[in-house]
Amino acid sequence: MIEIDFPIAAITGVFESNSLPKGKTREAPGDAMMELRAVPMPEQPPQLAFDAEPIFKVMVSFGRDIAVSVFAAWLYDRLKTAKVRRIKINRRTAEVTPEGILKAIEESIEVEEQ
Repeated sequence: MIEIDFPIAAITGVFESNSLPKGKTREAPGDAMMELRAVPMPEQPPQLAFDAEPIFKVMVSFGRDIAVSVFAAWLYDRLKTAKVRRIKINRRTAEVTPEGILKAIEESIEVEEQ
């Protein structure tokens, strides 16, 4: 299972919905299942709150037949439409390119398997 943080601008493309309650799930290509998680609000001084970009957190699990490249390509298509440049995968920044997303997911899965 991997954790991905997205800018809120990508929510429509990724979940194909503007209204997303915590716990909402969605199947994705590559035998992946995504689940929307609550995002804790960091404690920041009020003047910094306006500079923070709102994000949403998604947990992604893969079935037995992992087709990570299919999921990465699908995710890239959704994020490029929202003009997202970077996301976080397991707390590591990844460039929103087909290669960047695929590499970050593969590395996260390898670490999890060890």
